[in-house]
Amino acid sequence: MKKFIIFACLFVLTNCTRSLPTSFYNLSSDFQNEKVNIVKNIKVYVKINSMPKYLDRPQIVTKKSEVELEISEFNRWASPLIDNLEEVIKNDLVNTSNKIEIVNEISYNKKSDYTIIIDVKDFGGKINETAVINVKYKITNNLTDKTNFYEFNKQQPISTTYESLVTSLSDLTNKLAIKIAKEIKRN
Repeated sequence: MKKFIIFACLFVLTNCTRSLPTSFYNLSSDFQNEKVNIVKNIKVYVKINSMPKYLDRPQIVTKKSEVELEISEFNRWASPLIDNLEEVIKNDLVNTSNKIEIVNEISYNKKSDYTIIIDVKDFGGKINETAVINVKYKITNNLTDKTNFYEFNKQQPISTTYESLVTSLSDLTNKLAIKIAKEIKRN
């Protein structure tokens, strides 16, 4: 009987300590996105200036309601979200026009034609409802010292999975990059 109790306790302990597998996600660039006809070669510096602190974590954060957040322990960003988002915006910008070249932080103030500074207000969504991206950004034409301010606030429906959320957020990020490229073209 003692052996049975010990075996039962060990069985329960080993099965209770197992956890669900963790899934890791990255935003992805859309290499088949809409093209923007920019006439001359331009150099662009892109920087995400701010993001809500609650997003600065490896876990994917979604909304349960307007005031309650859900932090998923088993669905995580594969790299820091702010870095991944900035990189995808840069890649998507380059993919919109073969005339856009991204410059690095060290040389941007001397070598870029345009500076884009982005403040992320919301980036996430609610599982089985919508993915949301809300950013404010400014584009400075470094040749004319003219700065224009913009807002991009879009949503799209998603299904019940985190993969659907990340795919939709990638798509919305691509649409942001297209809008930025069109604004650069206007300036």
